[in-house]
Amino acid sequence: MTSNRVRSRLWAAALGLFIVLLVSAAGGSSAASGRAASKHPHAFAGCAREGNRNRPRWHPKPTTKPWQWQLQGRIDTGVHACVYDIDGFETPKRTVTLLHRRHVRVVCYLDVGSWESYRPDRAEFPRSVIGRRYQGFPDERWLDIAHFHRFERPLKQR
Repeated sequence: MTSNRVRSRLWAAALGLFIVLLVSAAGGSSAASGRAASKHPHAFAGCAREGNRNRPRWHPKPTTKPWQWQLQGRIDTGVHACVYDIDGFETPKRTVTLLHRRHVRVVCYLDVGSWESYRPDRAEFPRSVIGRRYQGFPDERWLDIAHFHRFERPLKQR
């Protein structure tokens, strides 16, 4: 993958994360075995003290503590991080529930700058806003964000 493609993909991911946090669309996680919890019963104990538990929205403080960012495959719930960033469509609810029980914050990654042909809401996007192919990702196309109001509904539903 070229440097520009990587940079574009990271920029899109960062933008998506920012928007998700902005509208407080945190959620989900995937199913996992209990292996991490049984080996390290107190591994996630510190997560309960992170953030602002009494506020309706999470307002994270700047930190250098690790996050788990996994967008493909079965989520490895054994990673000792208080924040997981996972795919909002692909991760089963039972995984999110498991992580929440451990006081882990779960952020759903959603691509808001490109249309993805494999997503269940693909038909909700009007053809008029679906642009050129997203280089390096044959199943994705850029969205015309100058007309974001035309695809605002499916993004809100996510």
